[in-house]
Amino acid sequence: MTSSILALDEGCAGLSWRMDQAPSSLADAVSTTQRRPISKMTTPASETRLPKTLISKLTPTPFLPPDENEGTGLIDIGANLLDPQFTGFYNGKQRHEPDIEFILERAKSQGVEAVVITCGTLEEARRAQAFVGRQHGQQPASGRVDSIPALYTTVGVHPTHANDFFGRNGEEDGGTEEASVASHVTALDALVAAPCVVAVGELGLDFDRLQFAGKREQRVGFEAQLCLAESSGKPLFLHSRSCEPEMSSFLKQHRHRFKDGVVHSFDGSLAELESLLALDLFVGLNGCSLRTEENLEVVRALPLERLLLETDAPWCEIKPTHAGFPFVRTVLPCKKKPDKFVMGEGVKGRSEPWMMRQVLEVVAGVKGVAEDDVSRHAHFNARRIFGIS
Repeated sequence: MTSSILALDEGCAGLSWRMDQAPSSLADAVSTTQRRPISKMTTPASETRLPKTLISKLTPTPFLPPDENEGTGLIDIGANLLDPQFTGFYNGKQRHEPDIEFILERAKSQGVEAVVITCGTLEEARRAQAFVGRQHGQQPASGRVDSIPALYTTVGVHPTHANDFFGRNGEEDGGTEEASVASHVTALDALVAAPCVVAVGELGLDFDRLQFAGKREQRVGFEAQLCLAESSGKPLFLHSRSCEPEMSSFLKQHRHRFKDGVVHSFDGSLAELESLLALDLFVGLNGCSLRTEENLEVVRALPLERLLLETDAPWCEIKPTHAGFPFVRTVLPCKKKPDKFVMGEGVKGRSEPWMMRQVLEVVAGVKGVAEDDVSRHAHFNARRIFGIS
């Protein structure tokens, strides 16, 4: 690792510490950060220019209840539809034919009207935009153009891929670290303006899997991406694992730099929930949010005005061992193993967007409210935050 100073455009409230002297926490980072105009960087500005801030002050979306005319269609705010399992690959082996069109049609049949494809790398973001274009431009398996949900996507770098900012996973940048980071953010920024992009992310911190990217790299990558939300006004799609209280402290320090944010796949404590709500953030629930009795207590405490629903497919299915499973009523046919795959049916252990129906059933059952009430709030929240019509 070189000792070059990493500096971002002044409009992005840039980082300015040396990577070999990176602070031990984001709170320390904030206190030592200095703004430096890009013209003072050692690398030519034309190669490292980052997005300028277009919004002087980003005001969070107010938390309001939906009116009685709000729709109740399900919006899956986070599904990894580019995962190899949806093309029939499991553990590096081809087990069956791709069945993504049937997966999307199953979702629509269960009331899912939109799906946001989660991206965690620059390359994945590019592939997702191409995927959305293909799916909306070709005839679905059923022959009906309205038989699949509307598709959207995110743009961002997952914390476990933070090394991508430093040219370690692929072709080397060939310059300084500041140039590498700036170049990667610029490449991400080129994708954010696409109409199908509704959020910046998946970004955040993951201190459970430091074997993929260290804390310092994650911190730099996280802060570097904030200018994407700052310049576009699009919300943050946040990943948080084993990183409190650092995550909340960082978000509090930088809260003025993004309009809205959702911490997806939330399975934290009541205290962590309170910290997020105090920051005017939204919370995404899926099967991983419904595993234990403690999880269910958090779900009960989460106001409907802050709630969003997701599957995190192909992960986070609701299993029989989960505390919330007794509330599940809807089950579709599936095969126990990929090798026994039948086209048109699911695969056990592979979560799909249609399972939004199950997430809704459990959340409504746990909270003791009507499913329509939960889905109406979730629909209203997702539509306003992500601009989904």
